[in-house]
Amino acid sequence: MKKLILTSVFLGSVFFALHAQFLMKSNTHILRTGDEHYFNIAQNVEPGATGPSVVWDFRNLETKSTLTSHMYSAYTTEKSAEIKDANTVLEEFGTQFFFKSSDGIIEQYGTVTKNTITKYDKPFVKMVFPFNYGDIYSGEFSGTTYGNNNYEAHFSGTYILEADAYGTLILPGDITYKNVFRIKTVKEQCYNGNNSC
Repeated sequence: MKKLILTSVFLGSVFFALHAQFLMKSNTHILRTGDEHYFNIAQNVEPGATGPSVVWDFRNLETKSTLTSHMYSAYTTEKSAEIKDANTVLEEFGTQFFFKSSDGIIEQYGTVTKNTITKYDKPFVKMVFPFNYGDIYSGEFSGTTYGNNNYEAHFSGTYILEADAYGTLILPGDITYKNVFRIKTVKEQCYNGNNSC
C-alpha cells in the first residue's frame, strides 16, 4: 500500500511539474505573414545543461550584430511557382526560406539564395505544435539544390527536434525569463548519395 501511495504522489508531482511549464502552441508561435522577429547575434557559447530546472546564465554575452526576420506570403515572391507547396516565406540576410505553415506543423519546402534554389521533395519539419519539455520528433527529408552553370546536387537526411531542457534564462542587463524551454535541432544531410555525411 505504501508503494502505491508514494508512486501516486510522485506521478502527481511529475504531472504538476510538466504542466506548470510553458507549452508552445501554433496560435502563438506559427509563422505569420507580416510578422517580424528581432535578434541579437552573440558569440558562440556552450549551450548549458539539459534537463529540468536549469539556470542558463548568459549575462556576459556580447552582441556582435543584429538581425530582423521578415515573414510574408510565398505567393508574392518571384519563386513561388517553383516552390508550390509553400505558403509563407521567412527572409534573413537576403535568404528566403519557404515554409508551409498549418495549425500543427511548419515544414520547409525550399530555400532561395542569390545563386541557388533548393527544393525539398520530402520537406524538413521545422516545428510541430503543441511542443513541450520532453517532446521529441524525428524524420527524414530530401531534395535538390540547383545553381549556376547547370549545377545540381541531390541530398537526403534526417532531423530530430527535442525539447531537452527547461528553466530560467538570464541575459545581459540582468533580464530574466522563467519557464523557458530549449528546443535542440539536429539535422544531418548527405549529398548525391554520399554515405560519409
